Order: sequence, then C-alpha cells, then structure tokens
Amino acid sequence: NDEENPRIVEVRPVLETMVSIKEKAWFSQYASYMTGKARVMTRIMNIYNLARYLVDKNLQLDPTDPFRKKLLKVIVLCEQWPYRMSWLLQIAEDVMQESVLKDKEEKIEKRSEEVFKDLDFLGLKIVKKVGITNENSDKNKKEDNETKSTDNNNGAKDNAGQELLTEIGQDNSQGDEAAPAEKNQDHEQEVFDRMQKLSLFEIYHLVVESLLYSSDNIKKDLSRDGDPQIFKQLLSEDAEDDCDLKLIDIALPNHFVKNPALNSKYKSLRPYMVNMYRHTIEKTAKYMERCVIHGNFGMLAAAADNESSDNGDEVTTGPRLLIEEAESYYKKN
Repeated sequence: NDEENPRIVEVRPVLETMVSIKEKAWFSQYASYMTGKARVMTRIMNIYNLARYLVDKNLQLDPTDPFRKKLLKVIVLCEQWPYRMSWLLQIAEDVMQESVLKDKEEKIEKRSEEVFKDLDFLGLKIVKKVGITNENSDKNKKEDNETKSTDNNNGAKDNAGQELLTEIGQDNSQGDEAAPAEKNQDHEQEVFDRMQKLSLFEIYHLVVESLLYSSDNIKKDLSRDGDPQIFKQLLSEDAEDDCDLKLIDIALPNHFVKNPALNSKYKSLRPYMVNMYRHTIEKTAKYMERCVIHGNFGMLAAAADNESSDNGDEVTTGPRLLIEEAESYYKKN
C-alpha cells in the first residue's frame, strides 16, 4: 500500500533567509555607510530583525511600505552616530512640546506687567532697571508730546468710531467661544505640515551642527560617533523619494491631542529605535536647556551681503544660527 500511495513530505531548507529581496537591496545600498566591522554589522542586522518584529506585531504594514526602509536607515544612524542622533531626537521632542506651550506663553507675556505687580505686592522684590540717558528721556518726552497732539486731532474720529468698534466687539465675542477649539486644531495641523516638510538633513546642517559643541565633555561625546561626513551623506540619501527621513518620522507618537485625526497620518520610528538609549537623549536635553539660540537672520544676511560686495563674489551660504550659553545670556539681559 505504501508503494501504491506514497506520502508527500515537504522538505524545508536547512537555512532560511532572514530578510526579503527588497531588504537585501536596502542593506546593499547602506553597506557603504557602515564601518565594515563584523561585530557592528551583525549588531545592526540583529537590531533590525528585532525592530521589524515589533513593527509587524504593532503596525501590520504592507511589505512595500517605505517605513521598513526608514527603520533600517535610522537603526544604522543610531548605532554609528548616537550623539548626533540624540540631538535630532531632542529637537523633534522640543518642538512638539514647545508648540503646545507657545500660545499659553504668549498670553502670559501680554499680561506680564500685571503679573509682576501682583508678585511685587505679595513680597517678591522686583527692582526697576534704571539708567536711561537724558537723550533717550528727551526723545521719549518728544514722542509723548507728538502722541498727545495726534490724539487731540483724532479725538473726534475716535469718538465717532467707538460705537462701531463696540458693535464689532460684541459680534466677535459671540464667536469667541467656538474659536479656541478651531484655533488649536488649525495650530496642530500647521505643526504637522511643517514637521512633515522639514528633513533631518536640513535640521542637522542648519541647527544641530551649531549645537554639537554645547557638551560638557565634547571630546568624549564626539568620540562615540563615526565619520561626520558619512553621517551627512547617509542622512541625505533617498532625498528624492518617500524614504527621506523627515522630522515627523522621529516625532513623539500620538502627540496631537486637539486634532487626534493627525495621529493616524504618521508612523513614528521612535518606539522602534531600540538601539537609541534614553539616557543619551536625557543628557542631550540638559545640554539643550543651557543653550540660547539666536536667529538674527537679518543681521547675518546683511553680513553675508557685505562680504560678497567686499570680495566681489556671490556668497551662496544663508544665515546660520548663533548659540550662546543661557547663563551668559540671562546675566547680560
């Protein structure tokens, strides 16, 4: 009977590939950016397999989704340049947190004088800064006299328009109740759009390179990273397709509260960057707190124009950020 009805037994290969054909192509593409050390390359492979397993469990992505390629790329970046990547992650975290506080801080700034008066009344000694020159004082008096003259001339116009302004204010006050919710949603949409537009290569080149040297132990921190030029080359890789790394790719997951629909429009790589240690980012956050970033774009652009006119050559570099220690900044001001 066995000879007449032989059983078909499936023979599985002894060795099975751990990656797909597409993943092999990605590894080949990024291999030139790796150090070439066998231990590092094996570690990258093992970390990618673990992260891919977590992605498959949580996201259930289509095999053609560019998220997998971005995942491999960011794992290589974190493994070989942890210090530089920690700055990019910290900036992504800061901009999302600060965007929530921005409106609240602006409201407080508008009533800062009232807040200071209340604190002064409660016992906090706030000394007014003196030292205004006579020239400034005379200038202020002159401006006050001109203002009073203008106010007298326009007094009739102001009275005539007061009733109209009152009516407009009443109309606006009726719509103010629904306005805050819509304003918050529009603000979060704007934050999302800008984070989706900004590439990590742009942020590194224009911002992070200026912040790298804020460390207490800069030689030790930089020694953990590989070649900085190769880092920039890898960041700029895939700039023309869907696998270019954007700021939204390393954003905090499920961060948008006022407009929750935005949370489904992006997939954060952050939870799957298993080789990026939290203590490295926390250390970078402390460095960030001690920095004041100056954006004197007009001044820097004017300096670039002067340089180009002096040399007779066109300067192609735009304005760059100026970094100052917070202690020095607040002591001056």
